[in-house]
Amino acid sequence: MTPKEHTLVISMLTRQAMLIKTLVEVLKSRGVAENDDFPAFDELVRREEVASGDVAEAVAKQYQAFAKALSVETGIIGS
Repeated sequence: MTPKEHTLVISMLTRQAMLIKTLVEVLKSRGVAENDDFPAFDELVRREEVASGDVAEAVAKQYQAFAKALSVETGIIGS
């Protein structure tokens, strides 16, 4: 994959993460779910957001960490 293709994958994963986060908030606001229904999910999201300050940055860091663990050179900055 080229660096642009890796960036595309990160962008799509970021969009997916944002949609999931929004869906969770909608479920909470409608009383369908409560905060304690998602403890593991909430903890992961909070930890990643605190570590990065931004969903897109968190996704990019995770992606690059997985790529590094698999010995995949992405060619994107910070990999």
